[in-house]
Amino acid sequence: MIAKNNKNFKMKKIVTIMFLFCAVIATAQKKQFKKIAKAVDRNDIAAAMEIFNTLNENEIEADYKDEYAFYNAFTLFTNATDDVDQLLLAMDELKKAEELGFDDEVKFSFVESLGRQLLVKNASKLANSNPQKALSIVKKLASFYPDDHSMKFNTANLAYSTGEFEEALFYYEELFNNGFSGEQDIFKATRVKDGKEEIFPNKVLVEAAIAKGEYKNLIVEKSPSNRGVIVSNLIWLYKNSGQDAKAKEVFVNAFDRYPNDESLKINKADMYLTLGMMDEYKKATEALVDEVSDPKVFDNLGLAAVQNKNYDEAIKYFNLSLSKNPNNFVTLYNLGAIYLEKGNLDSTSYDDQEKLYKSAIDVFEKALKIKPENANVKGTLLSLYGALEMQDKIDALQGK
Repeated sequence: MIAKNNKNFKMKKIVTIMFLFCAVIATAQKKQFKKIAKAVDRNDIAAAMEIFNTLNENEIEADYKDEYAFYNAFTLFTNATDDVDQLLLAMDELKKAEELGFDDEVKFSFVESLGRQLLVKNASKLANSNPQKALSIVKKLASFYPDDHSMKFNTANLAYSTGEFEEALFYYEELFNNGFSGEQDIFKATRVKDGKEEIFPNKVLVEAAIAKGEYKNLIVEKSPSNRGVIVSNLIWLYKNSGQDAKAKEVFVNAFDRYPNDESLKINKADMYLTLGMMDEYKKATEALVDEVSDPKVFDNLGLAAVQNKNYDEAIKYFNLSLSKNPNNFVTLYNLGAIYLEKGNLDSTSYDDQEKLYKSAIDVFEKALKIKPENANVKGTLLSLYGALEMQDKIDALQGK
C-alpha cells in the first residue's frame, strides 16, 4: 500500500509539473503576441515579423490561435504583395482569425483592407495578360465576403470586360434584383501635420486615426450610383444572347423603380442605342446635358468609372462635365490623366497610344493655361512632348 501511494504521489507530481509547464508556455506565448502587437502599433513591421517567425504553429495554445492566424495573415500580406496564391492563403488565415474570435477591430480592419487592395491590384494587373486568372481572383475575393455586393460588382465588371458574359450576367442579375446601387460612404479626414485631406477605407480606421490625434475633421460623403452601368451592361448582355424582350423588360423596370437615379439618366441614351430605339437615342443624347445641371455629378461618375478601370466611361463623363464648366482645372487634369493611363495599357496599340497621347496633350495644355505654374502638368507635358518628339514644344515650355 505504501508503494502504491508513493506511485500515485509521483504521478500527481508529474501531472502538476506538466500543468505548470503548459502554463509557462502559455505565458510566454502571451508575452510574444503582446510584443508583436506593440511592434505593429509603432509601425516596426520588421520587428513584428521577426518575433512572429520564432513561433511554431503546432505549439500554439488554443487561447492564442486567433492571434497566430491573424499575424500569419499580416506576415503573408506584407511579404507576398505580388504572389496571388500567398495572398489568398493570407485571406484564408484572416477569416480563420475572425472565426476564432480575434477582437482587435482596428488591426483587423487595417489588415483586411490591405488584403483586399492587394488582391484587387493584382487582378487589375492581370486583366489583360491573363483575364481568367484575374477573374478567379475577384471571384475568390467575393466568396470571402458574400454579403458585400461591391465585390460582386467588381467581379461582374471584370467578367464583362474580359468577355466572360455568362459570369457577368449572373452577377449583374443578382445585383439588380437585390437593388444594389453601388453607393458607398466615403470617409475623409484632414492630416494634422500638413492639412492634407485623405480618404480612408472604412469608418473604423478613420476614427482610430482621429483618436490618435493624427487626423481631424471627419467628413462622410456618398459615392455616386453605379446602377446605370449595371442596367446598361445587363441590357447589352440580354441583347447579345438574343433575349430582346428581357432586355426591354429590365430597361422599363429600372426606370420604374429608380426614376431619380442620376446614373440611369446619364446612361439612358446608351441603353436606347443598345435596344435599337434610334429616335429615342437621338432625343436622349440631346437632352442629357440639359437634364443634369451640376457638373459635379459628371465628375463623380467619372471618378467612379476610373475606380472600376472603365476608361471610356470616365472620358465620357469628364467631357460632359467640361461641357458645363470648361475651365475646371481638376476635371481637365483628371481627363488628361485618363487619356494617359489608357494610352499606357498593354492592350493599347501603337497608333491608338499616339492618338491618346495627343488627346492628353490637348487637355493638359488647357489645364496649364488655367494654372501656368503647376509643376505636375508641366512635367507631364514635357514627358508627352518627348514621347512624340515635339522638340519645339519642349523648347517653348522650358523657356517659360
